[in-house]
Amino acid sequence: MCYLKSAIVLKTKIYMPLDHDHHTQMLEELGIKDDSNSPTFVRVEVLPIDGNIFNHDLNNWKLNIDQQCRPDWFNEFKTEEDVKKELVKFFEQRFILDKTIDEIKEGRYFIGNNAIIKNVRDNAIIEDVRDNAIINNVRDNAIINNVRDNAIIEDVRDNAIINNVRDNAIIEDVRDNAIIKDVRDNAIIEDVRDNAIIKDVRDNAIIKDVWDNAIINNVRDNAIIKDVWDNAIINNVWDNAIINNVWDNAIINNVWNNAIINNVWNNAIINNVWNNAIINISKYSSNNIKNIKQINDMSTVRVLNEKTPVIYVASHNVYKLEVI
Repeated sequence: MCYLKSAIVLKTKIYMPLDHDHHTQMLEELGIKDDSNSPTFVRVEVLPIDGNIFNHDLNNWKLNIDQQCRPDWFNEFKTEEDVKKELVKFFEQRFILDKTIDEIKEGRYFIGNNAIIKNVRDNAIIEDVRDNAIINNVRDNAIINNVRDNAIIEDVRDNAIINNVRDNAIIEDVRDNAIIKDVRDNAIIEDVRDNAIIKDVRDNAIIKDVWDNAIINNVRDNAIIKDVWDNAIINNVWDNAIINNVWDNAIINNVWNNAIINNVWNNAIINNVWNNAIINISKYSSNNIKNIKQINDMSTVRVLNEKTPVIYVASHNVYKLEVI
């Protein structure tokens, strides 16, 4: 496998591209065929000993040689020295720490400390956002991977993609065809609209305000979704996850384990409820009971009127509701 930071060592130079770590792609870019038992190059990586790519102490980085056959001219000790010189250039050009940048339009970057990025667009890639970094306005085909610590991402739209949101990170205002994947820990996503998609919400993550045609897939653990309306769809809610306030034409599909849905009204539909799941119908929409479809095991539906809740419990494997 290829890791950050990879390079190809030639007799007269080190080739270390800024925007990827794929040895095969590097050889193609150099016009070198990998079809000999006596190669004229060496695949290498220089890796952080502590696993932290934001630790730029060169003593923390160690050379790894990624092939068995080596040319006669290859000197491991000199190569490590030369590769680390290129690594310093990579740090200087692609790590943004403790400063403000107006715009990133292309290339791969790593954002940390108290850095602020005002605009990420076109085909830019942000590989890591951490510490107290802030990114505003992510759009076009931009990609952001790995948002953690107390980082904040604001205004994600167009075809932008954000992968892996964790710790106390916050994503605000997700719209158009934007996609957010893998939200966990104490991360918060606010305002999901248009055709945006959120996939895999877990741990103690919170999603607030889902509307238009937005889709949320796979909500688990102790995750919380608040306020789902318009034509939004939530698929697969389980463990101890909670969905609060579902209305308009919103749809919730597949609720199980100990998951709870609170306050369902208007034309909202809940499909497939089982195990110990609980659905609480708004006291203002008791007719919504007909929109709870296929409830089984010992799941519970409660209509919360002003006095005593009317509770419906499903008999095991029987798709009907019984008043108790």
